[in-house]
Amino acid sequence: MAQQDFAGRVVLVTGGASGIGRATVHAMTRRGAMVAIADRNSKAAHEFAQSLAVEGYQASSFAVDVSDELAVEGLISDVVSTYGKLDCAVNCAGISDRPVDMIDMSLDSWDRMIRINQTAIFLCLKYQVKYFLSRDIEQRKGAAIVNVSSGAGLTPAPGQIHYTAAKHAVLGLTKYAAQEQIKNNIRINAVCPGYIDTPMVAETVPQKVIDMLPKVLPRGRMGTPDEMASVITWLCSFEANWVNGQSIVVDGGQIFH
Repeated sequence: MAQQDFAGRVVLVTGGASGIGRATVHAMTRRGAMVAIADRNSKAAHEFAQSLAVEGYQASSFAVDVSDELAVEGLISDVVSTYGKLDCAVNCAGISDRPVDMIDMSLDSWDRMIRINQTAIFLCLKYQVKYFLSRDIEQRKGAAIVNVSSGAGLTPAPGQIHYTAAKHAVLGLTKYAAQEQIKNNIRINAVCPGYIDTPMVAETVPQKVIDMLPKVLPRGRMGTPDEMASVITWLCSFEANWVNGQSIVVDGGQIFH
């Protein structure tokens, strides 16, 4: 049986209905957390929350477009109204695209990527921190935020200048916010996944690249969402109390920095 070190704690996971977000919700609930599953796919989020409830876990679904400021502000308010508080947040919602050369990329594609993968992180940070600051500093004990960047936040993703730019920006947002808020007892870190076996990777990475990965990745395979979730959960835990402003690469040893 998993340890119950998140018992009584409320965790928000954006992009929580699939991939790394879904695995993080699983990990958090199994350690006793009450989890708010936020996703633009309201049907998938609702069905996931229902399935967890059947298993005896505590989770609720919230439909949200994280690139919409009013929607993000409303999400935080709704989560607090539902559970009475918020202790941790995992900003996992994001998109990717099929590769295309920079000179062939449309401005619409660029704008969409930056809005969802960069601006949305800023909006989530803004309203999550704003809520934490509304609480007494003692009530903020354990307050933590984890932003999901990418290996592309450190090294370019071929054919994805917009994704690369946005994921680099997530690391800058993380460092700035962590530096500003540590005095307020709020920890903020980021994770940089490598190739993880998720629906998003299956949809956006060309099949010829996926077929080649076992030969070029240092561990001979892609990572699993559960392997990502274990690191994210640790960063939100009291065990990581002395970790702040860090960007942790979780890729099996593909990138060293």
